[in-house]
Amino acid sequence: MKLTPEMLEKAKAAKTAEELQKIAKAENVEMTAEEAAKYFADLNKSGELADDELNNVAGGCATAAPTGEVSSPDQVVFLYEIGENVQKINSYWTKTAKILDRRIDKSWLQDIYFPSYYVECDGWRDWITQDQLEKK
Repeated sequence: MKLTPEMLEKAKAAKTAEELQKIAKAENVEMTAEEAAKYFADLNKSGELADDELNNVAGGCATAAPTGEVSSPDQVVFLYEIGENVQKINSYWTKTAKILDRRIDKSWLQDIYFPSYYVECDGWRDWITQDQLEKK
């Protein structure tokens, strides 16, 4: 997601981290309470924000986007650790899966990088994207 001037103005108008989180939700940007607190502090520190800080407020960093899509491999953030049990989700069911490995993949359509996980679930193993997982 690209940060627009309107979104930045709304974010700057927030009086609390909770209000910033509500503004993000209204803009269809997923943001945890911890992320909102960090972004609120960044927005309210003295001086100008760097471009990457502005992008993070708009959901441009991997922890804010469910898929973790970013424009550089060094920006990829893994939400889950090798050996961790997570929930593998799809439209029909949710099952427990164990993370066996992880890697950074690149979209063949765009210059977008994202975290992938090699998981085992019900005896099968496969590489899946971060947006197909959630904390157990």
